[in-house]
Amino acid sequence: MFKVGNKDSYIYLGRKNVEMYLGNKTVYPEDDSITYEYTLVRTYSQGSLIYANGNNHAILTIKRKKFINNVYDSEEYYDPTLTLTVNPGGAFSIDKIDIGRYKVTAPDRADNVGNSRTATVKATVGSWSDTVTALQEENQITHTAYKTDIELEISTPYVYSYAPAGGVTWTATANGMEQDYEKHSYTSGYPADWEVSEFGRMILPQDITITTEGTGLFGSGKGNGTSVTWENRGTTSGSDRSGYIKASYEGKVKSVTVYQKLNKVETTTNIAITTFTLNGANGNITINYEARNVAVAASGSKRETYSSGSYKTVYFDVPASGFSVSGVGFTYNQAQQRVEVTANSGSQRNGVVTASYSGATSVQRTITQQAFVVSVPIVSLIVYSRIGTTLTLKGSVDSTGGAVITECGFEWGYTSSLGNTVTATTVQSGQFTTDLIVNAGSTVYYKAYAKNSAGTGHSVQTNVVIPNLPTVNLLTPTSTTEQIQDPNGMTISISRITLKASASGAGITQYGFEYADNASLNNKTVVYSNNLASGQFSHTLTWGFAQTIHYRAFATNEMGTRYTNVENYRPPL
Repeated sequence: MFKVGNKDSYIYLGRKNVEMYLGNKTVYPEDDSITYEYTLVRTYSQGSLIYANGNNHAILTIKRKKFINNVYDSEEYYDPTLTLTVNPGGAFSIDKIDIGRYKVTAPDRADNVGNSRTATVKATVGSWSDTVTALQEENQITHTAYKTDIELEISTPYVYSYAPAGGVTWTATANGMEQDYEKHSYTSGYPADWEVSEFGRMILPQDITITTEGTGLFGSGKGNGTSVTWENRGTTSGSDRSGYIKASYEGKVKSVTVYQKLNKVETTTNIAITTFTLNGANGNITINYEARNVAVAASGSKRETYSSGSYKTVYFDVPASGFSVSGVGFTYNQAQQRVEVTANSGSQRNGVVTASYSGATSVQRTITQQAFVVSVPIVSLIVYSRIGTTLTLKGSVDSTGGAVITECGFEWGYTSSLGNTVTATTVQSGQFTTDLIVNAGSTVYYKAYAKNSAGTGHSVQTNVVIPNLPTVNLLTPTSTTEQIQDPNGMTISISRITLKASASGAGITQYGFEYADNASLNNKTVVYSNNLASGQFSHTLTWGFAQTIHYRAFATNEMGTRYTNVENYRPPL
């Protein structure tokens, strides 16, 4: 290279003709001692061809060797004139990498099936030329996959609308089609899609099974017509609900969602209070002049009609807030749900109690309170208590009768005719008591009384049986004689005496004998038996031979202890 003016100039020397380019002019050097030799080489980036998917490429390398007077001087890369020919046709291309180096590429053959193809590249420098061939592999179908798709369609209402809550029955149908598909695999690796391989085949509706799923949804059959029912939701409240109608054929399932409207109470009619009680009585009541509390309660029924058209009778209780009362001396206590009536000191008066419930006609009841009249007291008995022969009688003033109580007490006796009176501490209300000392083994009859200015009020009469002391009787004793050794080793005689007695009576807790060697039972011995059976008991003791023993029996219960007379016994010789 040398410069001509301000421009670079290049000299290209071939084997025969050497041309010099100076700017736009051609100069032919006179020195023909310099000659060149060109080489064209093809390689691949890898392997021995360009792949069907366009990967890999051919590399062309063009070099020239310089000779001076036919002696090798140097070698360098060189750019020739290139011509590209493709057989068969294709979109091969040549791109320059660097001086004397080029890349030959081919496009991805995708799903275009064909044999291998070549590109011929011709390099020319002056009168010299050479050719090389780049090869792209064939693109063939390497595998074909097949499948059959089943498409099912269901025809039914209530997919975009709601069935009524009252229930409905309709016919659902289904149809379908089978379609075959195939998908090829290519040498290029092209990701092919499934393609229809032939015309579809209709599925007979009678070969399609229809079923249902969901609360209240029923029906099963075939695609040529299945009866499906949304049941009547009756009187059960609930929001909108859904279910599924399913069509199935050879494992393929298609489902659609169907809907039914919510069910709720739409109207409430026939609301009526049917029962209204005062102190449990379903009607008007009359009370005396004394202060009283009257419990109030009311209930009724109503008819609820639902979206489904069904209806039911519902029973209700009037709440505490649903009552009111009018009348002097009558007040309603909502917290206790009762009418509180004060004592009447004048003429007869009335209180009107009203029960109200939304939508129902109010119902009224009348409490008539009698005029103030003094009457004898109202008295009752309370259960007695007793310790031994001390009997505690108990009564109660339940009503003064409108006047001051002046005396309280009991009438009593050992017969139903009574005959005795005992007073108690006077009270104006509640309990009063008195103690009596009564006979054991007796029956005590009694009733309570209280007096005011109108007279004497009595309770009912009753009686109580007072237990007696036990009954004890001596039985004939028995004895035996025995020979024993005394402490000095002498043989002596002794008596074995068995004392015997009988006992009867309620609640015997202890029984036994007292004995001594004298009739006064001084220095006596007391023994308790534990063998009372069939009303008899006994005790065996050791006594001096043929000596007299003085003894008596006893038995004890809650009323005390009863003794027999003192008897004596001398064992026979």
